[in-house]
Amino acid sequence: MATNYRFIYCTIVIFIGIATINATCNKSGLDCTQVKYRFDLPAKVTPDNDYLSTGDSLVLEINESINFVDLNTSQNINFNNAGNLGSAIGFQRFDSLAQFWFDAVQSFNFKLIEGKATSSVNELLFKEFLFPEKNSRYLFKLILIPKEKGLYRFVFSNSSNTYRKNEPCIKANFNIILKETSHNRYLVGHADEDIPGGDFYFVVK
Repeated sequence: MATNYRFIYCTIVIFIGIATINATCNKSGLDCTQVKYRFDLPAKVTPDNDYLSTGDSLVLEINESINFVDLNTSQNINFNNAGNLGSAIGFQRFDSLAQFWFDAVQSFNFKLIEGKATSSVNELLFKEFLFPEKNSRYLFKLILIPKEKGLYRFVFSNSSNTYRKNEPCIKANFNIILKETSHNRYLVGHADEDIPGGDFYFVVK
């Protein structure tokens, strides 16, 4: 079980790393290297059920104030007017025979309520979005409808090198983590729900 735990944890870390590298937040083309701030950006999944039926829906949502606590200094920071705050959300399906996670964007229907879809470097694995600011809040809402049975996971990438339109060289890294949501990690043999992350697991039956 310990070996399985380490394998699953490393797989999650690698998957999040790949997603972050390919995220929309790295498409600005700006040559500014300093990252001044580090924030948590909570996301929520409803319902956070571990089992669904085909045709059921999941709602992925972000609704957060432009005011954040810098994890480096504990100071309150107004980080409004972000130019590239977003995430590449990776979708995968587990093949029990091959013991491997396969790209799974095509296993879902998507309905975007809040946010802006952007082009993806790997359309079979990622759906990429920017989070707009409205009324001093960053918003994102995506309805996800599974079409096929199976064990699935999706992972929010972090938003790295996020800049403000009026200060493009003062940047922040956003850790996109699920709050008020069960990860359902027990489905892949990982019992610890307390480790922060943007990963969510579910079975479609």
